[in-house]
Amino acid sequence: MKFSWLTLPFLLVGCQSQSNDLDVTSDTLSKKQVKTIVDNINTMYPEASKDLKEKAADVVIRAVENLVHVKGGTFDMGDFKTRCNIPSKTFDRMDWSPDASCLASPASVSNGAQHLHTVTLDSYSISKYMTSFGDMEWMRKINQLPVALYAFHEKRQVTRDDTDYQERIARESDRPASTNSWQEAKDYCLWLGKISTVKFDLPTEAQWEYAARSRGKHMYYATNTGYRQIREGSYYDPKTKKYIDYKDNEINASNHIEKIGIYPPNPLGLYDMTSVNVQWVNDWYSKDYYLHSPEKNPKGPEVGSQKVIRAGRAVRVFGREGQDPKLKHHSISDSFRCAAN
Repeated sequence: MKFSWLTLPFLLVGCQSQSNDLDVTSDTLSKKQVKTIVDNINTMYPEASKDLKEKAADVVIRAVENLVHVKGGTFDMGDFKTRCNIPSKTFDRMDWSPDASCLASPASVSNGAQHLHTVTLDSYSISKYMTSFGDMEWMRKINQLPVALYAFHEKRQVTRDDTDYQERIARESDRPASTNSWQEAKDYCLWLGKISTVKFDLPTEAQWEYAARSRGKHMYYATNTGYRQIREGSYYDPKTKKYIDYKDNEINASNHIEKIGIYPPNPLGLYDMTSVNVQWVNDWYSKDYYLHSPEKNPKGPEVGSQKVIRAGRAVRVFGREGQDPKLKHHSISDSFRCAAN
């Protein structure tokens, strides 16, 4: 039976449920699903403290609550081009038209995104947020894994014995999780699935782009406006023939790593799909994959040496890169979000 957000029997919106065993609650999950999560936590981690079990259970509950349903459909994946003369005189503010004939990103030639191709996806769900460092830490702590945080200035791994560990936790908790490898991101999503019984995984590259573009719309940035509006940014207005600066209440992206969810979401309700943080997806990377990928639910090449990353500073919604899945140390910019099929 395929996963459907609308038919999952354990979702009862507006009805708060609570487990008598651990002090965890949900406003959307049924008592049965909360009990399933709690029972699985207790079974897998019998020696963990009650507090740690509650923290881990809460992470899983919120992961299910934060899934956004994405209705399947067909779209043109890749660089869908732009006008050759951009009225705003900036790639951060482009409007698509059917006669668009110039590539919207110079990088599309080197990464294969220039090969526009038709993709059809089944319905799925994807997290409205990137995984936070705080949630990643509770998962790693209950599994007795090292802290997913690298002290770059000190050039060493952060440990839970550090005197400033609690301070770091408080400071980094709402920021995107950092990863030491693609596998760490993959394992986190699979762990959510094991505890919740929902089929969590990293999104495929096609799922990520389709959701970023709000079901395949011709939007160059996954923001509330379709433009990338940063602090101290500006654009040329051909009507007034003047450059216009963005106001503080118009900012919807940043050149710096910030807390999760502080800027408006895209029309589908997803936050930070246009972000400084790059985001791992499931697929192996191949520059030429778009030339021969299947139309229905493509999953990337069967093998490879690099994994696809999406997003990143000033990267359009179709932008893609390949990255070594085994990094040398935790990167503060390599993050991820999970999906459910």
